[in-house]
Amino acid sequence: MTVIHIVARFDIGGAERVAINLAKSTEASVHIVEVFRGNGSMTQALLQECSDAGIIVHRSEVTNTKAAILTFPKRFYRIIKHCVPDVIHTHTEVPDLSLYLFRVFHPHMLDSVRIVRTIHNTRLWSRWKLIGRLVENWFQHIKANVSIGKGVSESYVREWGKEPDALVYNGLDEVRQSGFDGIEEGKLNILFAGRLEPYKGISILIELVKRYPRYVFHICGSGTMQSVVNSELSSFTNVHLYKAIPAISSKMASFDYLIMPSYFEGLALCSIEASLAGCPVIANDCPGLGETLPPDWPLLVRDNSIEQYCKLLDELESMDRVSLSASVKAYAKEHFRLDRMVSGYMDFYKNATR
Repeated sequence: MTVIHIVARFDIGGAERVAINLAKSTEASVHIVEVFRGNGSMTQALLQECSDAGIIVHRSEVTNTKAAILTFPKRFYRIIKHCVPDVIHTHTEVPDLSLYLFRVFHPHMLDSVRIVRTIHNTRLWSRWKLIGRLVENWFQHIKANVSIGKGVSESYVREWGKEPDALVYNGLDEVRQSGFDGIEEGKLNILFAGRLEPYKGISILIELVKRYPRYVFHICGSGTMQSVVNSELSSFTNVHLYKAIPAISSKMASFDYLIMPSYFEGLALCSIEASLAGCPVIANDCPGLGETLPPDWPLLVRDNSIEQYCKLLDELESMDRVSLSASVKAYAKEHFRLDRMVSGYMDFYKNATR
């Protein structure tokens, strides 16, 4: 079997992580195609990981998103003629739209190929609703949709009126842990790792850093709110700012807690990675995030309430962190196994509509 995964770009992101994990864990001949060229802090690390695993990478030369989408059909035509794939697996809206456009220009080249589309997010096509409807109609017609969680499925039904064709939870292997050099001994060290974007609750995070000088916050990531974070927190001594750190999942056991004040997620891989490392997660109970944690998890906040965050943070020093760590690790190991994800997708590959 030859499988082509299409991702937006090689950079930090849950969809790219899922594609690479799947590619590494199957015995198929695997190619990963990026739509527009990634050049972030994680790009080279991801490319090296692919190279080490024998994954064939097709990099884009185009950095502009719209230009990359428009030129994708011609570029992908050459890739398909060379690879002759059995399965094409697309991840997130930019690749979804790119493949749809390819199908418009080359309507019969996909007739003998299984098309699989993973729905990674609870919100789709926020900028391109009209064209998104065309794309969704196609994926629904060919029964290609795979959801990564119950929250994603429920959101998809509400917005697009039809159940996804399968549900396959994201899966991860437990990662060997190593130390993180920036830990401050004698204090609680709290990690945030993700994009610095409004939907990640960055304004909430900034407020909590300001209110809790006795805790040390480690903020790893970049994004459109980078300048806001820098200006708001530059005078505070209880925060350390980093660009995205390669292999941060292998250092999570060094931290006392991970904090995720997101307003929405798909199925939050960062939460699962922290749980597998035994790092308890403080999180907003939003779709795609709450379901990564055990039922009745005591560190969940409703509606991103600052008051509830403050109540939790006031009590952190007296909580039984050892029990919390053991509980969340056991839950993640049982519910988000990599072998279960691989098996689910392989079954869908074999049974997907041609």
